[in-house]
Amino acid sequence: MTSPTFNTVAVYYGSTLTAHVKVDADLPTDDQLEQAFTATQNINGSWSRGTHLPDGTRNRDFNPFVTVVAPLPRYLGEERGHRSSSVGDGFLLITPTERTMYRVEGCGFAKVAGVATV
Repeated sequence: MTSPTFNTVAVYYGSTLTAHVKVDADLPTDDQLEQAFTATQNINGSWSRGTHLPDGTRNRDFNPFVTVVAPLPRYLGEERGHRSSSVGDGFLLITPTERTMYRVEGCGFAKVAGVATV
């Protein structure tokens, strides 16, 4: 059996690089983007925090395939997790041969024309 291969999705909230998500390279593009979207949702914890939350409870949204890049925000002096990915966010799909920017839409993803993808 061969080892799985991964691509990377760089997640941008506005112009801020927020996270890198390892996605299954064998999936179609939309499914790779969906993996990154799902991995950056706060459902039962915080996708941008470690295995446990500050109160010691298990973080059910922790994903070892997500690397947080941007510093966590602070509110009233307390460190918080990043928000969930949402409409308008940028997802840069990085493969061994190309880099393509997509925008999260209300349903799915749209390729962004004219964005430098070096």
